[in-house]
Amino acid sequence: MAAKQKFTLSENTRTIWRNGKPIELHQIQSCKFITTTEGHEVYNGALGGWVEKESNLSQTGSSWIGEDACVFGDAKVYENAHVHGNVIVCDNAKVHGNACILHHAEISGNADIYGNAKVYCRAKVSGHAEVYELADVGTDAKVYGYAKVHGSAQVSDNAQVCGHAEVTDEARVFDNATVHKYSVLDGRLIANKDLTFGKEKPT
Repeated sequence: MAAKQKFTLSENTRTIWRNGKPIELHQIQSCKFITTTEGHEVYNGALGGWVEKESNLSQTGSSWIGEDACVFGDAKVYENAHVHGNVIVCDNAKVHGNACILHHAEISGNADIYGNAKVYCRAKVSGHAEVYELADVGTDAKVYGYAKVHGSAQVSDNAQVCGHAEVTDEARVFDNATVHKYSVLDGRLIANKDLTFGKEKPT
């Protein structure tokens, strides 16, 4: 017997504008009880967030899009990921594993967020960037290009990680610092107070 659907598209719709084009979104409605990776309980019949099409959210696992969150384009939320709180996930972005996206964050391009990573508080991850494992990206930070943030690394407070840079282990990047080009911050290194790290490509 086929597994019961996790959600349906309700009759509620809204239109948002992205890059000068209107996108019609449909509000999802739960078809069964779900407990999200953060412990939030979603009851049968509860309304959730907004998607452009059913494929934006997996019908399996405990993944969920909360109210006010919008997922559109070919973006996908799946496995046990949780997206909520005025979040945008769009283009070809992927949010999966036990990742959480919340509080006005935006995931776009071909960005990939997974593991137990968190992105929140107006942070933006775009391009081909990856945020994974226990990484934490928040408070107006930007991760883009082919950058990677993983391990238990933290990026916040208007910091930027871009190019082919990598921030890992317990490294921290904050206070308007920039890590770019082919730089690697690992161990317990700290970049802050407008510092810029930019290592050229190894020959």
